[in-house]
Amino acid sequence: MKTTILSFLLFISFLFLLAFSNFSSAQMTHIDLEELIEKQQVKINARGLGGYFGEKLLLNIYNTYSKPLLVKISAGTIFTSEDENIQDLMILEDYQFAIQKGATKMQSVLTACIQSSNGSPYKNALYNFDRLDTKKLSIVAQTIAKYDYQTDYTAQFSVWCVSNNQKTASIFNPDQEIFENLARAVCQAKGEDFDKIKFIAQEEYIPTFTFNGYLQTFLEENQKINIEIYDNESKFFTTIIKDFEAKAGFFYRSFMFNQQVGEDASFKVRLINSADKKVLMEKEVNKNSIAHNEDMKLIESENKFVFVLDEPTKLNLALYDDQNHLFKSYFTDKKYNKSSQTVINIRHNAFIPKSGVYFLVAKDANGKEVGRERVYTNGHKIERKQMLVQRHNFSVNLVDPVSGISLDVFDQYGNKVANILENSSLHHGYRTIPTVFKHYLGRGQTFYLRMTDRNGVLIKEEIVVN
Repeated sequence: MKTTILSFLLFISFLFLLAFSNFSSAQMTHIDLEELIEKQQVKINARGLGGYFGEKLLLNIYNTYSKPLLVKISAGTIFTSEDENIQDLMILEDYQFAIQKGATKMQSVLTACIQSSNGSPYKNALYNFDRLDTKKLSIVAQTIAKYDYQTDYTAQFSVWCVSNNQKTASIFNPDQEIFENLARAVCQAKGEDFDKIKFIAQEEYIPTFTFNGYLQTFLEENQKINIEIYDNESKFFTTIIKDFEAKAGFFYRSFMFNQQVGEDASFKVRLINSADKKVLMEKEVNKNSIAHNEDMKLIESENKFVFVLDEPTKLNLALYDDQNHLFKSYFTDKKYNKSSQTVINIRHNAFIPKSGVYFLVAKDANGKEVGRERVYTNGHKIERKQMLVQRHNFSVNLVDPVSGISLDVFDQYGNKVANILENSSLHHGYRTIPTVFKHYLGRGQTFYLRMTDRNGVLIKEEIVVN
């Protein structure tokens, strides 16, 4: 019995050593994430966890290589937001881990913001790997990692001293060691002499408070805008966004700024037209203001949009709500040929209020609507509707022969979704025309089959409920 157990343990040990040997021979050293991405040995998906300082970024790293990988992510690695209004993030810790062939590693990472004037990241905000900073910012990031300062807010302010040129003299921490380590790192990054800077004395120090908020409105036209800060007496304080090219339609922008003021201070944030200085909206914020409208949600979508074009057409495609407010434009003046079934495949993401009712709308160059499809949201995914086949026997009794006949199918919004007959001739008498058409509008739809003559005069209409 003892011999059997001993043999079993030796066999298990042999398998373990064999597996370890295979793994270690594949990769003996950890390879930086940047190199693995360049060699296309990994694919990465990065999403915000909400906020910017702390454990605020989730990485999903998929090993596409033919062997296991030892991965290294260094402090100073930068991820940029796909939403230009949202802060880019920098990693503040060194990470090392293994990923087996074909496996995915989920890794949350400690970060700091490197754009103090942009809005705080919302949950599930999409990020892309940018680079490993090898100069100024990495000096601060590596100091933070070395001394484990990732939860001390002075670390975030030290990053802003480099990324946004905040005053080095404003760095403060009641712990002298933390203060000096971070201040010296900032001075090294900025090329400043630590011994020549007159830092704020502890007794004169005023705490720095972060003010978050968001502006949400509809703009009637394309315009350049500023976001300006005023005090309670409407005295100008600072500009955090200048000459931003805002598109007509839904406007949403989160913002953040830091000020050394009293704890109970509040500010007026104004959205202003850069040209005529017209105030488009105003909002009051204090240190307790929330960073985002909680109704806003990142909706990732995949749609098939199908309709009929009777002639070559330049199309504009956009997302509207049920009040006809423009939320997002996908393309303008895109040429499409005449077709009995034009299909547009759309994969996109939109940051919109989740409580809204939305439609994808296609219009021609004159603004005439040629196609409309309801957008249904479910969680973070827009429902991808399957192709459905609709059959119906259309009956008509013609007193006389008719030429130039068209038989078309329209949805409930009056948009043509299928063409059954075009410029056809029919003899007089009673006849039944079998009709078959495909659509992606979902179940429970109502369709209108309309037969017209060459002059567009209605001969007969039948209503079909799917």
